[in-house]
Amino acid sequence: MLKSIKGRIVLLLSLAMLVVIVTLSCFASYEYKELMYDDVDERLKNDNAIIKDFVTRNEDSQIMLNSIEEWIIQRNLICRIWSGSSITIYASENIPTGLLSNLPEKSGKWSCEIDNTVYRCLYDVIQVEMAGEAADLHFFLAQEPLGELHEIDEFVKVLIFLGLVIFLICVVFIYSTVRQSLLPLQKTAQWMKDASINSLEEIANYEYIGATELIPFVDSWKTMLTRLSDAMKENRRFTSDASHELRTPLAVIKSSLQLAQSQSRTNEYYQRIIADTLDDIDRLSVLVNNLLELSRLDNIAYSKTFVNVELGPVIGFVVSSHKSAAQKRRQEISTVLTECCVRGDLILLERMISNLLDNAIEYGPVNSRVKIALSVENDSAIITVSDTGGSIPLDKQQQIFERFYRADPSRTRQTGGTGLGLAIVCEIVKLHNGTISVTSNNSVGTVFCIKIPLADNH
Repeated sequence: MLKSIKGRIVLLLSLAMLVVIVTLSCFASYEYKELMYDDVDERLKNDNAIIKDFVTRNEDSQIMLNSIEEWIIQRNLICRIWSGSSITIYASENIPTGLLSNLPEKSGKWSCEIDNTVYRCLYDVIQVEMAGEAADLHFFLAQEPLGELHEIDEFVKVLIFLGLVIFLICVVFIYSTVRQSLLPLQKTAQWMKDASINSLEEIANYEYIGATELIPFVDSWKTMLTRLSDAMKENRRFTSDASHELRTPLAVIKSSLQLAQSQSRTNEYYQRIIADTLDDIDRLSVLVNNLLELSRLDNIAYSKTFVNVELGPVIGFVVSSHKSAAQKRRQEISTVLTECCVRGDLILLERMISNLLDNAIEYGPVNSRVKIALSVENDSAIITVSDTGGSIPLDKQQQIFERFYRADPSRTRQTGGTGLGLAIVCEIVKLHNGTISVTSNNSVGTVFCIKIPLADNH
């Protein structure tokens, strides 16, 4: 039971309630006992006043003693009266030994227990005139409050009974409340247990109704399931697209070879078929390499091997390696570079800039200019790659970073693209804790902007 949250809460609250009930019961019992003793003390005070009146009013000592004796018997009292010189004036028979042993110095009232019998006592001293002289008279009264003690015992019994009943009711109420409060958590646990790959999206839309303290936990779980659902969708779409991308060139290769095998052909025909097949194989090789690169980016923690990288030389190296491709399209590549350093992976940063430059060269018009700029702004390195090509529709500008997306499929096939270049760029940027954006219109062309945090010492 102690391993259960519900059991712990019920036990803790039950113990707290038990302490409260016992405390209140003890307090109530004490107050009731004091109330009963106050009633006894009031009666003893009245009896003492009457006995004093007997002593001071009657000059005949025998009449006085008879009056006191009659009153003592009637009231079931224990009484002793003596003078300052310890001369006993009146004493009840069979006064318990020790009852008079602890008299206070002055008048007072107290309780004492002798031979398991409780007595309520009163002691008083007055001055009277005896034989023409002032003398002290000491009055002691005691009574066994049987009725009051019986009432106190009955009250304690009733209090114990009511306390147990209230405690049991509280335990049942606490258990019911805790169980009801934890019921949504149990339903949520069952909901989590029933989660499967096919029901992730449906479960992610689950609406939790229960204790507000559990809402952050449920929301975190739903967020995780939503991300998992999105990842599964992306994985299924990626697998489907990859299968399609691989199947198409393989089908072309197979049909070309089957056609060449069907009958005798000229050497020139065979040479053309072989050249086309090699081109298709090259495209397949590029596609497979890109897929492997994306897989590595998804699974390897590159950030553990990051070093300080100067971006200027990296961009210069990539630009020099692309000059021949740009010259074939009579394009000019210009650079405006500022010295800056970032934490990153040199090979990945080269691949990121290379893919953007490939994209600008392939989709930029002939006889145009491609511009690469490197600047620093707010502790971030800003890399912009711009061309004067046609605009990308606004609703397509975020889709171009998706895997296998092609703004112009026919043109991509002509240039040998795989639809993975910008997706790889996006993953590399994310790996470097950066952001990438694109703006495109007919007046200025297309501009890609990357922001990567600078190294700490720059």
